[in-house]
Order: sequence, then C-alpha cells, then structure tokens
Amino acid sequence: AKNTIPSDDMYNKFIYMIELMKQFNYDEKRMYENFPFKIKAVIFSSILYIANKYLIKIAEIIEEKDTEEIREWISRCEKNFYKYFFPTGQKLEQKEDGLFYNYDIISKDWIQKKTISSLVPIYTGLIPNEQIPSFLKWILRWSGTEGKNHTAALPSVDVQEPYFKEFTYWRGPVWVNTNWMIYL
Repeated sequence: AKNTIPSDDMYNKFIYMIELMKQFNYDEKRMYENFPFKIKAVIFSSILYIANKYLIKIAEIIEEKDTEEIREWISRCEKNFYKYFFPTGQKLEQKEDGLFYNYDIISKDWIQKKTISSLVPIYTGLIPNEQIPSFLKWILRWSGTEGKNHTAALPSVDVQEPYFKEFTYWRGPVWVNTNWMIYL
C-alpha cells in the first residue's frame, strides 16, 4: 500500500508553524509583521470576495444601509486581483498558461504551481466572458487526463505535474468544495 500520510519532514514544517504562532501568542498582527513567509492565496481571496458580495445581499435583505466598509473590501479585491494573482498583472489572453497563482509577499513573486486554486477565480465572476475558454482548456485537461482521474471532477493538482500525488490528501485527491466553486 502506498503511503497516504505526509512525511516526517512535512509534519516538522507544520510543527514549526505552530511554534512560530505560539511565540507571538497567536496575535495575528504580530504574526503578520514577523513571519518569515507571507502568502497571498488566490483561493482564500476568491472566497472572501464572494463572501463579501453575499454580505452586501444580506445587508440589503435586512435593510442595513451601512455597507461602505464591505464595498471598500470588494473594490480593493477587484482593483488588485490581477496584480496579485496573475503573473506580471497581464490580461488573461497575454499570458501563456492563463492561470492564476498564489503570491509570495516576501519574495514578491508568484508561486507557479498548477493547483485547483489556479482555476478557482472563475468562481468570482471577475474573469471576462471572452477569457473563459482558456479556463475551459485547463478544466478539460485536468478532468481525466491519462486515466489517472476516473471522475468528471477535478483533482487538487494537474495530474500531469510532477508534484501530483495520487494517494495523499493534498496535491492529488478531489476536493468537493473547490469543484463546487468551479461548477458554480
């Protein structure tokens, strides 16, 4: 049977992160100021953007007029989405692979690993309709390539990538929540 749990090295990295958080008494501001790594995650930003849109809808339902702060969050995301998650801030048709990536704030560079996060921006509605075909190309490639994926769902990593891991709970298996976002 293949090993389905992370290696000792990976667990040590988790412990290192926990120890760092303990040093700062889990104070988010202090952790942000002092952590040796900071990643702006495309998937979390996409989810937050949609959540804020729904907060506006909820505010309308309950007739809450004070939505200025939420609208500012939405505006900031719309203004900066390509800047942070699309290498060089180019428009989709100008970039070879047409995917979005996490952004490393410390190194000021993109983490160009093809994961399901690269496709989740389709969920936000921030992608112009004429640029959707490049996403469809990746979705079709990801779903069932080379017999490694036997469902119509998308694995968490492109099966053609060397970091695809068929039997672990990261970088390989299908995640219902991310597939649902792409479906929507």
